[in-house]
This record gives sequence, C-alpha cells and structure tokens, in this order.
Amino acid sequence: MKAFWIIIGILSLMFLSFFFGRGVGLGTYGIEETFQENSNNLNTNKLIIQFFANRTFIGNNGLTVDCSDLDLELTSMCVSYYTNQIFNYSLTDDSVSLSEYELRRVGGDCKDWTEFGQREFSKYGYPTYKVQIKVLDPVIEDGIAVELGLDHVFLIVNDDWGYCVSDMTQYKCFSYRDIISKRF
Repeated sequence: MKAFWIIIGILSLMFLSFFFGRGVGLGTYGIEETFQENSNNLNTNKLIIQFFANRTFIGNNGLTVDCSDLDLELTSMCVSYYTNQIFNYSLTDDSVSLSEYELRRVGGDCKDWTEFGQREFSKYGYPTYKVQIKVLDPVIEDGIAVELGLDHVFLIVNDDWGYCVSDMTQYKCFSYRDIISKRF
C-alpha cells in the first residue's frame, strides 16, 4: 500500500512539472504569471498544431508544408515548423550546395539549412539576407592552420511589417512598430 502512494506521488509530481515546471528555478516569474504563460503556451501549441495540420501534405518527395498566403511572422513560423519536421544536422562540405532531397537524406549544417530557408522564403516572395559570423578564429602556427575556424550562418527575412531572424529550426520576429515605439 505504501508503494502505491509513492507511485501516485511521483506521477503527481511529473504531471505538475509538465504543466508548471517550465519556469521553475528561473526565479523571474510568480506562480500566477507562470500559470498564465503555460496556459498561453498550451493554447498556442494547440492552435499551431491545428493550423499546420491543414497545411501539411505527403507527396512524392515526402512531407511538405504549404506556407503560402501568410504574413511574415506566420510564414517564419511555418517554415520553422517544416524545417523541424525534416531536420537532420550533420557537418557537410560548405563548397557543395545540397538539394532539398540531399538535405533530407544526409542532413546538413547551418549553411545548408540557411540555404533551404532562403529557397522556402523566396518561394513565398520574401527577400532574405544570409548572415555569416565568426564563432572561432583558426589557430595558425608557423603559417599552417592547426585548427580550423568555425563560422555560423543564419537568415534574416523582412518585409514592410518587420523582420525575422531564422536560425535553422528556430525563428524570432520583430515588428518595426514595436522597435520605433520603444524609447531607450
């Protein structure tokens, strides 16, 4: 009987941590704010699933998602959703551009997924800008590179509403109105 109550207690904690545990330990939210945020996240996730269920298709080339006729933020969300469905990370030769088929089959690194994002956003009429940043400089001894450097590539997409940063499977959007209305 004691084991039964221990199991019930553990299951209860797991249930509570699923709904309320996202902000635990961060020290920035009150309980009511955390509950409200998690309720919003659950409702948002349900809406996203319903939204993309109507735009996801299985065709000859496998899974595809239709992101047409959406504003920039929803297109970014849609492209991110699509990318997450087929995402497979693997380091590749940056001198080679992979087709979508090759990307699905062997995976790709940040350059390949950025190029995939460029193709997807361009298909829906959004201008894109590839950004490359240096993460680690190469180590050179006696004129020979003993360690290669490391770069990272991501995408910026914009329209007259604002812009979004798309980084492989994630995105974040900013409206010009919000930027202009904030005073520093």
